Amino acid sequence: MFTLADVTAFLGVPMPGLTQPMVDAAAVSVRRYCRWHIAPPVTETVRANADGCTVRLPSLHVTDVATVTAVDAGSAVSGWRWSAEGSISGAFPQGFRTVDVEFTHGYATAEVADVLAVVVSICRRVAAGGLAASTGSTGPIAEEHIGTYSYRLADTGGTLGSVDLTDTERDMLAQYRLAVIV
Repeated sequence: MFTLADVTAFLGVPMPGLTQPMVDAAAVSVRRYCRWHIAPPVTETVRANADGCTVRLPSLHVTDVATVTAVDAGSAVSGWRWSAEGSISGAFPQGFRTVDVEFTHGYATAEVADVLAVVVSICRRVAAGGLAASTGSTGPIAEEHIGTYSYRLADTGGTLGSVDLTDTERDMLAQYRLAVIV
Protein backbone atom coordinates (compact mmCIF):
# COMPACT_ATOMS: atom_id res chain seq x y z
CA MET A 1 0.00 0.00 0.00
CA PHE A 2 2.65 2.52 1.09
CA THR A 3 6.43 2.49 1.31
CA LEU A 4 8.92 3.81 3.81
CA ALA A 5 9.63 6.57 1.26
CA ASP A 6 5.91 7.52 1.25
CA VAL A 7 5.95 7.87 5.04
CA THR A 8 9.15 9.92 4.95
CA ALA A 9 7.75 12.18 2.21
CA PHE A 10 4.53 12.66 4.22
CA LEU A 11 6.50 13.68 7.33
CA GLY A 12 9.20 15.61 5.48
CA VAL A 13 11.90 13.85 7.53
CA PRO A 14 12.87 10.22 8.22
CA MET A 15 11.25 8.63 11.26
CA PRO A 16 13.90 7.18 13.62
CA GLY A 17 13.63 3.42 13.97
CA LEU A 18 11.02 2.95 11.24
CA THR A 19 11.45 0.02 8.83
CA GLN A 20 9.49 -1.21 5.80
CA PRO A 21 8.10 -4.20 7.77
CA MET A 22 6.66 -1.70 10.27
CA VAL A 23 5.01 0.25 7.43
CA ASP A 24 3.69 -3.03 6.01
CA ALA A 25 2.26 -4.04 9.41
CA ALA A 26 0.50 -0.67 9.67
CA ALA A 27 -0.95 -1.09 6.17
CA VAL A 28 -2.15 -4.62 7.03
CA SER A 29 -3.93 -3.23 10.10
CA VAL A 30 -5.67 -0.61 7.96
CA ARG A 31 -6.67 -3.13 5.29
CA ARG A 32 -7.90 -5.61 7.88
CA TYR A 33 -10.05 -2.95 9.53
CA CYS A 34 -11.42 -1.65 6.21
CA ARG A 35 -11.97 -5.19 4.87
CA TRP A 36 -10.58 -4.53 1.40
CA HIS A 37 -7.46 -3.61 -0.56
CA ILE A 38 -7.93 0.24 -0.75
CA ALA A 39 -4.73 1.08 -2.72
CA PRO A 40 -3.05 0.86 -5.19
CA PRO A 41 -5.31 -0.31 -8.06
CA VAL A 42 -5.20 -4.07 -8.71
CA THR A 43 -6.98 -6.48 -11.03
CA GLU A 44 -8.22 -9.66 -9.41
CA THR A 45 -10.79 -12.41 -9.76
CA VAL A 46 -13.12 -13.25 -6.88
CA ARG A 47 -15.71 -15.98 -6.47
CA ALA A 48 -18.79 -14.16 -5.21
CA ASN A 49 -22.26 -14.82 -3.89
CA ALA A 50 -25.27 -13.79 -5.99
CA ASP A 51 -28.86 -13.29 -4.87
CA GLY A 52 -30.05 -13.78 -8.45
CA CYS A 53 -29.93 -10.12 -9.44
CA THR A 54 -27.02 -8.58 -7.47
CA VAL A 55 -23.38 -9.40 -6.84
CA ARG A 56 -21.51 -7.41 -4.19
CA LEU A 57 -17.74 -7.06 -4.68
CA PRO A 58 -15.26 -6.58 -1.81
CA SER A 59 -14.43 -3.00 -2.81
CA LEU A 60 -15.60 0.58 -2.47
CA HIS A 61 -13.75 1.86 -5.54
CA VAL A 62 -14.24 -0.32 -8.62
CA THR A 63 -12.82 1.10 -11.84
CA ASP A 64 -13.59 -1.75 -14.24
CA VAL A 65 -15.39 -5.08 -14.41
CA ALA A 66 -13.95 -7.25 -17.18
CA THR A 67 -15.93 -10.49 -16.87
CA VAL A 68 -18.67 -12.21 -14.89
CA THR A 69 -18.76 -15.99 -15.26
CA ALA A 70 -21.29 -18.51 -13.92
CA VAL A 71 -19.23 -21.05 -11.97
CA ASP A 72 -21.37 -24.16 -12.59
CA ALA A 73 -21.96 -23.51 -16.30
CA GLY A 74 -18.51 -22.06 -16.92
CA SER A 75 -20.10 -19.54 -19.26
CA ALA A 76 -19.95 -15.77 -19.39
CA VAL A 77 -22.90 -13.90 -17.94
CA SER A 78 -24.04 -10.99 -20.10
CA GLY A 79 -26.31 -7.98 -19.66
CA TRP A 80 -24.93 -6.82 -16.31
CA ARG A 81 -24.04 -3.31 -15.10
CA TRP A 82 -21.66 -2.32 -12.35
CA SER A 83 -21.22 0.60 -9.94
CA ALA A 84 -18.02 2.16 -8.67
CA GLU A 85 -19.10 1.23 -5.12
CA GLY A 86 -18.82 -2.48 -5.89
CA SER A 87 -22.28 -3.70 -6.93
CA ILE A 88 -23.14 -5.54 -10.12
CA SER A 89 -26.75 -5.90 -11.22
CA GLY A 90 -28.03 -8.44 -13.74
CA ALA A 91 -29.36 -11.99 -13.96
CA PHE A 92 -27.02 -14.35 -12.09
CA PRO A 93 -27.23 -17.91 -10.80
CA GLN A 94 -28.47 -17.58 -7.23
CA GLY A 95 -26.44 -18.90 -4.31
CA PHE A 96 -23.14 -18.85 -2.52
CA ARG A 97 -19.97 -18.65 -4.65
CA THR A 98 -21.92 -18.91 -7.92
CA VAL A 99 -20.08 -16.33 -10.03
CA ASP A 100 -16.47 -15.43 -10.75
CA VAL A 101 -15.85 -11.73 -11.31
CA GLU A 102 -12.68 -10.26 -12.79
CA PHE A 103 -12.45 -6.61 -11.81
CA THR A 104 -10.05 -3.73 -11.20
CA HIS A 105 -10.34 -1.73 -8.01
CA GLY A 106 -8.48 0.47 -5.57
CA TYR A 107 -7.39 4.08 -5.36
CA ALA A 108 -4.13 5.52 -6.58
CA THR A 109 -2.02 6.06 -3.45
CA ALA A 110 -1.98 9.82 -4.10
CA GLU A 111 -5.80 9.85 -3.78
CA VAL A 112 -5.81 8.49 -0.24
CA ALA A 113 -3.60 10.86 1.76
CA ASP A 114 -5.95 10.42 4.72
CA VAL A 115 -5.24 6.67 4.71
CA LEU A 116 -1.51 7.44 4.57
CA ALA A 117 -1.99 9.72 7.60
CA VAL A 118 -3.43 6.76 9.54
CA VAL A 119 -0.55 4.52 8.43
CA VAL A 120 1.91 7.22 9.58
CA SER A 121 0.12 7.47 12.94
CA ILE A 122 0.38 3.71 13.44
CA CYS A 123 4.04 3.78 12.33
CA ARG A 124 4.82 6.41 14.96
CA ARG A 125 3.55 4.13 17.72
CA VAL A 126 5.24 1.03 16.31
CA ALA A 127 8.59 2.79 15.68
CA ALA A 128 8.52 4.49 19.08
CA GLY A 129 7.86 1.13 20.73
CA GLY A 130 10.79 -0.42 18.87
CA LEU A 131 13.03 2.54 19.65
CA ALA A 132 12.05 2.40 23.33
CA ALA A 133 12.76 -1.34 23.45
CA SER A 134 16.18 -0.84 21.85
CA THR A 135 17.09 1.70 24.54
CA GLY A 136 16.05 -0.58 27.39
CA SER A 137 12.44 0.56 27.81
CA THR A 138 9.61 -1.93 27.42
CA GLY A 139 6.41 -1.68 25.43
CA PRO A 140 5.05 0.76 22.89
CA ILE A 141 3.84 4.26 23.63
CA ALA A 142 0.77 4.27 25.89
CA GLU A 143 -0.02 7.98 25.59
CA GLU A 144 0.82 10.75 23.12
CA HIS A 145 0.47 14.55 23.28
CA ILE A 146 0.69 16.77 20.23
CA GLY A 147 0.04 20.39 21.09
CA THR A 148 -3.41 20.54 22.67
CA TYR A 149 -4.34 17.13 21.26
CA SER A 150 -3.71 13.96 23.23
CA TYR A 151 -4.88 10.38 23.31
CA ARG A 152 -4.24 7.30 25.38
CA LEU A 153 -4.17 3.77 24.01
CA ALA A 154 -6.41 1.28 25.77
CA ASP A 155 -4.27 -1.74 24.92
CA THR A 156 -0.53 -1.30 24.58
CA GLY A 157 0.39 -4.97 24.38
CA GLY A 158 0.28 -5.33 20.58
CA THR A 159 3.01 -6.85 18.47
CA LEU A 160 4.34 -5.86 15.06
CA GLY A 161 1.87 -8.19 13.35
CA SER A 162 -1.14 -6.94 15.32
CA VAL A 163 -1.43 -3.18 15.60
CA ASP A 164 -4.57 -1.83 17.23
CA LEU A 165 -6.20 1.26 15.75
CA THR A 166 -7.16 4.18 17.95
CA ASP A 167 -10.69 5.62 17.87
CA THR A 168 -9.39 8.63 15.92
CA GLU A 169 -7.79 6.36 13.32
CA ARG A 170 -11.01 4.33 12.97
CA ASP A 171 -12.94 7.58 12.48
CA MET A 172 -10.50 8.65 9.75
CA LEU A 173 -10.97 5.30 7.98
CA ALA A 174 -14.77 5.18 8.31
CA GLN A 175 -15.39 6.22 4.69
CA TYR A 176 -13.15 3.37 3.46
CA ARG A 177 -14.65 0.63 5.64
CA LEU A 178 -16.57 -2.00 3.72
CA ALA A 179 -19.76 -3.40 5.24
CA VAL A 180 -19.65 -7.12 5.83
CA ILE A 181 -20.63 -8.97 2.65
CA VAL A 182 -22.90 -11.93 3.28
